[in-house]
Amino acid sequence: MLFKEIDKTTIILANCGKSRPRVRRVPTFLLRTWQRWVGLFFFVLVALIATLCLIVYQNTSRDYQARLDRANYIRSKIDVEQIQSSFMAIDSGLYQLNSFLNERGLSHFQIDENMGNLGGIPEDIDVTEVASVGVFFEKELTSLLSDLKSLPLGKPYDGDITSKFGWRRNPFNRRIGENHAGIDFKGAIGDTICTTASGLVTESNYNSGYGNFVVVQHSDTLQTLYAHLSRRLVKVGDKVDTGQPIGLLGNTGRSKGAHLHYEVIHNCRKINPEPFLLQ
Repeated sequence: MLFKEIDKTTIILANCGKSRPRVRRVPTFLLRTWQRWVGLFFFVLVALIATLCLIVYQNTSRDYQARLDRANYIRSKIDVEQIQSSFMAIDSGLYQLNSFLNERGLSHFQIDENMGNLGGIPEDIDVTEVASVGVFFEKELTSLLSDLKSLPLGKPYDGDITSKFGWRRNPFNRRIGENHAGIDFKGAIGDTICTTASGLVTESNYNSGYGNFVVVQHSDTLQTLYAHLSRRLVKVGDKVDTGQPIGLLGNTGRSKGAHLHYEVIHNCRKINPEPFLLQ
């Protein structure tokens, strides 16, 4: 015989509920070594579980170490005092900006200072760059406030507008039309007139048309003119701040009643001041 016959043991499974018992033939060596096979199975199972736990532990440990290294790196890169200083400067800048807009009667343009619902730092910004971002916005706010102060925003005098920019009937003969190069505000003689933006006084003089008048240069391209004043409070070369008194309302020059004549000049061309009033 080419193959040795395997020795088998007959097992009879008796069942009281059935008439015939079941007979099974099992290799004898399995019955003699079953304990070793079961032990080997449990050994392999325990080894697999241990290996899996080791892999999970190593991955968790590496992830924890990576997070720890990242935290240490961030700690070494972030200057907490600089960040606090930058964001305090931003808060101060927002306050100054809103105060300026409120003083100019432009409170409806104020920026909401409640920054708590902005959602935190954008995902595309490295947290280590927060200080740089703070410095950037601090500089931008300072620049914005400086630009706003050099723009002639709001009214120079809180009076009713009696004559707008553009063609109108001549107020002296009521027949011939003329081009009115500014806006007229009705008021009482002696009321204070304030500049609408910071700048340099380039003219403070008198002529037959404007009477007492003041011109303020705000930038290379922008000027404002205030005419028919009863008195001028500034002289050529004076630096003025936004809202600073520069004269008193009057009725001098070519005028039919107490009022302020106000002009905005852009690139040597007189333009409509009304959009700058932001009413």
